[in-house]
Amino acid sequence: MAILGLARAFQATHGTKVIRQSTYRVEVRFEGLIGEDFIDGIDYDMPRSRLEEIVSQLESKYLDDIVGRATMENVASYIMFQLNDSFLHSVTLFEDETSFVELKASEIDLVAYGPALHYKRGKSLLIRKRFEDAINELGAAIAQNPTCALAYNFRGRCWKHLQQFERALQDYCKAIDLCPIFGDAYRNRGNAYYYLQMYDLMLPDFNKAVELMPESALAVNNRGFAYQRLGKYDLAIIDHSHAIKLDPLYAEAYLDRGNAYTAIGEHPLATKDLEEGGRLQMLQSEFEVERKKIYIASQCLKRR
Repeated sequence: MAILGLARAFQATHGTKVIRQSTYRVEVRFEGLIGEDFIDGIDYDMPRSRLEEIVSQLESKYLDDIVGRATMENVASYIMFQLNDSFLHSVTLFEDETSFVELKASEIDLVAYGPALHYKRGKSLLIRKRFEDAINELGAAIAQNPTCALAYNFRGRCWKHLQQFERALQDYCKAIDLCPIFGDAYRNRGNAYYYLQMYDLMLPDFNKAVELMPESALAVNNRGFAYQRLGKYDLAIIDHSHAIKLDPLYAEAYLDRGNAYTAIGEHPLATKDLEEGGRLQMLQSEFEVERKKIYIASQCLKRR
């Protein structure tokens, strides 16, 4: 038994919050009996040319669009899946020569990887607000794995952003049917009930979400908003305050609590919260502008 190794370096643009360009080096190993110009009957040029094709694809496109979130494990898994050769031994990926990950073919379920890849892409596209593209990827994941509650939940979020709340509700219900302890699906379904003005159904879902995710500032704050809609401002303030305790930089929690204080006539407290919420929102907007500038600059450098 012998091992044939192939290596290739490439650069790729990636990232969601911070866009950057990294230099990667990939080493792929095949195992088998080596003869003259072949390994177990496979011509040397076949795996080499296939690796060249894969690397060219990774270089030419935004990496997160291909592998989902561009972690080293995801990139290495994608390369392994695309090679998908019965004689594949391992894939080792280095990033900027400072870190590496090694995956062995025996450690990866390539059958399950296909739907998982669609799910990862869909999640990444959702984060970057490409909702129609995300729906297509998540739909492909569901078609290949109809029991994937995560895919239904994320597709529901895409429908929500497109203001198709009935379709969002259907996906959240399916996610909960598949996984009755899926806290985020309850939170999202509660929001769908709100948008559909089914107010009597939203609070039980938010209660369940908080029960399952007691450390989630988002779930606690959503329940506070539900209390506001039901006119229970004292309970709303308690939840918004707890959300701020869980996440002191949560701008919307300050704004929501400010609105609750306004509703009960506590105007000095309302003004303080609304000002703090506005300040935090402005900081987040400035960060987003800088992130986009970095991405545009990286694309310009890549085209030179």
